[in-house]
Amino acid sequence: MAPLTNLLKRSAVAYEWEEACDEAFETLKGILVKASVLKLPDFDNEFEIHSDTSNFVIGGVLVQEGRPMAFESKKLSETERRWPTHEKEMWAVIHCLKTWGHYIGSKDVVVWTNNVTLKYFSTQPKLSSKQVRWQDTLALFNVDIRHKLEKENIVPDALSQKHQLRMVYVGETELQKEVRLASRRDAFAKEVRQMEPSPTSICEMDYCGTNKINSMCRKGR
Repeated sequence: MAPLTNLLKRSAVAYEWEEACDEAFETLKGILVKASVLKLPDFDNEFEIHSDTSNFVIGGVLVQEGRPMAFESKKLSETERRWPTHEKEMWAVIHCLKTWGHYIGSKDVVVWTNNVTLKYFSTQPKLSSKQVRWQDTLALFNVDIRHKLEKENIVPDALSQKHQLRMVYVGETELQKEVRLASRRDAFAKEVRQMEPSPTSICEMDYCGTNKINSMCRKGR
């Protein structure tokens, strides 16, 4: 669904409906018209959440008596992608709890994750403001976080490893190569690079250098 969600971003440069959008839209329609094969909730039994994350997506499955009740997958924002791994894993748990909170309520819920550090999250002595908010969310549920091997975490791992959401590097184009090589030969570009501030004074602007650039621009160089 990434091609469709990308069109809804405020940062989108232009609204362009491409072939990938057609494919995502047809896939979404097919999912909506198919008969449900998910298990209905039994509120007399405990719930299980199996979660996982990658560098691009978080995923989870709500399970009861070994049968899936619901699936969830969410693409990470650019800020979330820079979080450390244990925070991404915990964010997957928190997101699933919020998503299925109306099912779980005050019932016992076992959370399975392949990141063993999450077992000790509630006893962690030092927390950031974000992690404090997550602890407040965990306090709303009767959660028991348990560890499982990554090779056993198959379904949520598949939800979090969507290859179509990964960024693909296609290499340097011919135009980019020409611009790069031309900038090395250009005298004006060489002078600008020589006036770049050193790392120790990166936040300070060289007044003389600025005047020199302005003077060169006025002369049409």
